Amino acid sequence: MKKRLLNLCGLFCASLMVCSSLKAQTGLHFDSTDDYVQTDYAGVLGDNARTVEAWVKTESNNNEQIIATWGSEAVNGQRFTFRLNASGTNDVIRIEIKGGGFNGSVNVNDGAWHHVAVTYDPTLSANKYKLYVDGVLDTEADISTTLNTTANTDLIIGRRINPSFGGFFSGTIDELRVWDVARTQTEIQNTMNAEICNIPTSLKAYFKFEDGIPAADNSTLTSIIDSSGNNYVGVLNDFALTGTTSNFVTGATISSSLDTTISLTNSDSTLSVAEAGATYQWLDCNNGNSPITNETNQDFTPTSSGSYAVEVTANGCTIVSDCFDFVLPCAATVVTNYPFVETFEDDSNTLSCWTQIYEVGTADWTLAEGTNSGNITTAYNGSKNLLYVSQTGTGDPVTKFVSPVLDLSALNNPKLSFYYVQEDFQGDYNTMKVYYRISEQDAWVELADLNSAVNSWTQETIVLPNPSATYQLAFEGINNFGHANAIDDIMIENTVAVNQNKLTEVVLYPNPVKNVLFLEARQTIQTVKVYNLLGQKVLETQPNALNAQVDTARLSGSGVFLVEVNTNGETKTYKVIKE
Repeated sequence: MKKRLLNLCGLFCASLMVCSSLKAQTGLHFDSTDDYVQTDYAGVLGDNARTVEAWVKTESNNNEQIIATWGSEAVNGQRFTFRLNASGTNDVIRIEIKGGGFNGSVNVNDGAWHHVAVTYDPTLSANKYKLYVDGVLDTEADISTTLNTTANTDLIIGRRINPSFGGFFSGTIDELRVWDVARTQTEIQNTMNAEICNIPTSLKAYFKFEDGIPAADNSTLTSIIDSSGNNYVGVLNDFALTGTTSNFVTGATISSSLDTTISLTNSDSTLSVAEAGATYQWLDCNNGNSPITNETNQDFTPTSSGSYAVEVTANGCTIVSDCFDFVLPCAATVVTNYPFVETFEDDSNTLSCWTQIYEVGTADWTLAEGTNSGNITTAYNGSKNLLYVSQTGTGDPVTKFVSPVLDLSALNNPKLSFYYVQEDFQGDYNTMKVYYRISEQDAWVELADLNSAVNSWTQETIVLPNPSATYQLAFEGINNFGHANAIDDIMIENTVAVNQNKLTEVVLYPNPVKNVLFLEARQTIQTVKVYNLLGQKVLETQPNALNAQVDTARLSGSGVFLVEVNTNGETKTYKVIKE
C-alpha cells in the first residue's frame, strides 16, 4: 500500500502548506488516441494573470500533446493552451493563445517525470510569459497577439478544444494545477515536489488524479475530483480504466511533511510511529483499513498478529502510513482464550510461538502437507500439518515441540486433543511422547507415550492435570526409522467432568459448510456457540430442540471455526470449516 496524502498538510513554505517526505502517488495515463478529461472549470479568463503546472511523463506518440486548454477557437487570443510540441526527436513545452505562441528548449522526452509550468503576468513590461521545466526557467518571451481568454470551452486535459485537431496527450499527467496568479520561480520550486494541503484562494483548480487505483479495474469511475475546494469535476472520456495504459497508474514521486515510519519498541511488542505531537488513529489493513477502537496514541500494542497502519494528523495534514506486517512476539503471547486451536496454517496467530528443544541431535519439526512419505499425502484439515523426520548422522534423534504459555487457571477440566500419524515402514515406526509442565522452571511430566504404528489420521484425547497460569505442552518426536511423525489440529478446551460415555454425540453437516450448518442429536440441543480461532464468540443460538440450524452465512470470511454444543448440560466442541 502506498502512502496516501489527503488534501491537508503541515509545512509552511512560501505562504502555502505543503508536504515534504517522499512518496509515490497516482497519475492518469492517456493513450494518445482518444483519452481526455473534460472539466466544468471555465479557466482564468480575460487578460488576468495565471499559472498552469503539472507533472508529465511523455511517450511522444503525437507531435502535439495538450496538457491543459480552455477558451475559444473563434478569435485570436481567446484560447489558452499549454502543451508539448515535437522538436525533432525532442519534446519541448509550448504556450499558445490562438494566433500566437512560442516553444521552450528543454527536452522532456527522455522517459522520466518532469515538472512543467507556464506563467502569465500582465503587469510586466516584457517577457510576460515564462516556461519552466523542473523548476528552472526554460524560456521567457512575449506574444504579439493580445490575450483575452473567453468563457467558451471549459478546461480540457489531454486534448485540443477542437477534437478534429487532435492533440491527444501520450503518456501520464499528475498534479495538474491552475492558479489565478503568476507564480514566481521560487514559489514554483517550493511546491512542485509536494501536494498542497491548506488550499490558498489563488489555486482555482487542482486535479491530483488519485481517484483510482494504479493498474486496477477502475471501470466504475466516470470522473475525477478537483481538490481546490471549488468542487469542479473532470469527466473521463474514452479511458479503458483497466490495465497499465489508459488508466490510473503510478504517478510522480512527491512528498509529505509527516514522518509516518512505523517501528517496533518494547521488546518488539509495540508499534510506534515516528511523528510526535500529532493526532493518531491506528488501522487494521486486513480489514479494509478500518479504525481500531480506542487506539489513538502514538504507540499501539496489538493483541494479535496482523497488518497495521496509522493515520497521522498534524498541522492540518493527514497521512496514512504504509501497512506494517506485525507478528506478535511469543514473549508477549499467553493463550487465554479457549477453545484454543493450532491449525499450523499460514493464518495462525500463534504458530511462530512454538519452540523446539533438541534432546538428541538437531532434527526439526517442520511444516508439510502429509508425511512426505508413506500413504499420508494430505493434512488432516487444511493444507499444512506438523512433521518430524529423521536426521542424517544421528541414529535416533529426539526433539520436543513446545507450545506457547497457556493460562489454564480459569479452566475446571482442560482437555487436549490432536490428530496424529506415525506410519509403519518395513516394521519400523516412529513414536511420540506428550509432556506438560506447569512453568518453565518445573520439570516436564509425561502425559502419554504413543508407541505403536498409526497408519491413518487418528485423534488422541488427554485430560490435562494440574492446570496453571503458566502451563506448557510438548510433543516429543522419537525417530526410529519409520515414516515421519505428523500432528495436526491441536485443540485445548474446557470440558465438563462427567462420564464420557454419557455424552450425547452430535452430528454436524455439511462440513465444510457454506451457508447453513445442520445439527442433529438424540438429546435436546440447548445452546450452540461459534468461536473463531482467536477464541472470540461470533455467533450463538438456543434451539432447545433435537435438531438445529446455524446460519453460517453470517460468519465473516472463511476458515476454521469452533462450534460448541451443549446438550443437557454436557458440552462438546467441534471444528467446522467455513468456505
